[in-house]
Amino acid sequence: MTRPYRRRSSLGDSGSGLTLRQRRRPVVFMLILGMVYLYWAYTHRDRGPERARGKSGTERTARRRPRRWAPLPVTRTFSMMGTRVNVTVVPPRKTNLETLIDGVRSEMARIESVMNAHDPTSFVSRLNDLPASTPLRVRPEEAEILDVLDEARRVSELSGGAFDITVASVGRLWDFDPHRPRIPTEEEIASAIDGIDYRQVVVDRATSSVLLAGEGARIDLGGIAKGTAIDRAVDYLTSHGIRSALVDAGGDVYVLGKKTRGVPWKIALQDPRDTTGVLATLTPENIAVVTSGDYERAIAIDGKRYHHILDPRTGMPAEGLISVTVFAPKAQTADALATALFVLGPERGMELAERLEGVEAILITEDRRMHATSGLKETLRSASE
Repeated sequence: MTRPYRRRSSLGDSGSGLTLRQRRRPVVFMLILGMVYLYWAYTHRDRGPERARGKSGTERTARRRPRRWAPLPVTRTFSMMGTRVNVTVVPPRKTNLETLIDGVRSEMARIESVMNAHDPTSFVSRLNDLPASTPLRVRPEEAEILDVLDEARRVSELSGGAFDITVASVGRLWDFDPHRPRIPTEEEIASAIDGIDYRQVVVDRATSSVLLAGEGARIDLGGIAKGTAIDRAVDYLTSHGIRSALVDAGGDVYVLGKKTRGVPWKIALQDPRDTTGVLATLTPENIAVVTSGDYERAIAIDGKRYHHILDPRTGMPAEGLISVTVFAPKAQTADALATALFVLGPERGMELAERLEGVEAILITEDRRMHATSGLKETLRSASE
């Protein structure tokens, strides 16, 4: 039997007015929309909006970028030039840190081997052992000594002889070891002081040789060698891709770049009469910071204090200051100038520091008052607050 054909109502069998397929469409749409939202929320979970102001002064919404990986500072310590050396670097990825530090140590050791007056094989010792006016040929590996002697002479001329490497002619008569201190007599100083004159050091670049013209003249590069070694350490670091580092050799420092994520390195200015006290905290960048103080090597005999920074004019410890800190582009220059300003005293020392381009200084007098060059006064005021 055949059934008669019956046409379906447009309202469907259920009478709801929609077919099953039509009823499913909004559900599927909502599911797709929900999945899109969840995907968007997941991919933007670390990019919350923040307000940023443009050049026109109108505000716009900026997406916060994810924080990038940043290396942490790493410090290695070793002994060199009679002091403790701390080398702190912020190494890029894939840097062999130990090889890098070994290179720094080798550079500083090379400088020490040439300029150490206590090493009988060094250039300085061999020169001091020669009779007056006898030239000493500079070996190829010692060629750097010529530049160091030129810089020493330049600072001597700038300071009117306040910095003088031939002060060793009298300095060798002193011993600032607290276990066996020695103060020379007036007669001993008088007989040796004629050997002090930086002009007696004659450098001949044509023959690559050096001689001491005066009888009894001797040199000691203790006031410039450590700064030279720091400069060579920094040169080595930068030549190997380091852009952020701090080289500290017994308180003489070079600050390279910033620490990490734009945060500056911090340098504490020590209280000369309280080794645990800090007078100010500074944040220098790409500059050497070198301090000379009467507390570094000193002895007390019969209630009187004697320190190692000798005045070339008298052969006795310089008076008037207890600490000098110099900021300069090169540690070598800062090292020599710190001694020169200390010997010159508060007034003449400040005059010289103000006159030199790219140089700033902090002088602390015997009454423990700080005096800063004009370029540092505001910085020092803020750091002390």
